[in-house]
Amino acid sequence: MVSHHPGPETVLTPWFGIERVFARRIASANYDVRIMSGNLKVEADASDPAPADIDLWLATPEAAAAFRADALGSTDRTRYERIRSERRRRDFQVSRALLQGLNNEAPAPPPLSHSGGYACTARIKASAGSDVAFGFDLEAHRTREELTLARLAFTEDEAESIEEGTAAERERLFYALWTLKAAVARALRLPLLDALRECVFVQRAGEWRVRIPTDAPCSLTVFEPRPALTLAVALIGRPGPLNMRLQEWPSGAEVRWPIVAQVSRDSRGGRGDLYPPEGAGAGARAPRATGP
Repeated sequence: MVSHHPGPETVLTPWFGIERVFARRIASANYDVRIMSGNLKVEADASDPAPADIDLWLATPEAAAAFRADALGSTDRTRYERIRSERRRRDFQVSRALLQGLNNEAPAPPPLSHSGGYACTARIKASAGSDVAFGFDLEAHRTREELTLARLAFTEDEAESIEEGTAAERERLFYALWTLKAAVARALRLPLLDALRECVFVQRAGEWRVRIPTDAPCSLTVFEPRPALTLAVALIGRPGPLNMRLQEWPSGAEVRWPIVAQVSRDSRGGRGDLYPPEGAGAGARAPRATGP
């Protein structure tokens, strides 16, 4: 599900309507490229911890037991009463239980993303910088024709890169691309249809070609918190990898999730430049992996 504020404004189109939204393929040619080496697999993040600029919480399905309908505000209460789908009621319960458990007192509702009985929220700290944009998207994998949907929703080159993989690779790459596009859309406040066209992530033969519609430095990370659950995080406006404290709720445990892909770009990169430059070697951050 696309991340959104619980308030009245929702910028992005919900995931469950994708088959209705895309009646034809959205293709984009001649895109700007930045090459990143690496295969789409999964490995645990073994890097040393650094001071966190972002707190990221993932609520698990057990959080639904802590949900309190009587603690909802009037808008959320009305929304909850109108939900008829058991799956959507469960997602709503988990996401609001997370906010209730964190005792949110911010003047504006924090961003949320929920899918498959899980929910995610985040808080960006002042140490991240005052001129940064942040977005994330959480998706539980479903039984779908990923290649068919990719041909409808993604660019032709992206769909072709998905087609080249095995069934397991197609699923992982499809959800990595979807969540990356939605996370960048959230950070840049783009309509989802624009993000699908203007954000391009092509993985083929061990190389990534990436385009996002900004010249600002950026850091993009795709996690796999659980098998068949993908979470992408985008920070626009600051170079280097994200320093995040990852926590699960209601357990309260600090965790390290496997990383599917990680890309960062500093302010020297322009839209038409190759990234990293030729000869950059080991200094470049790259998608990383192990997996089936």
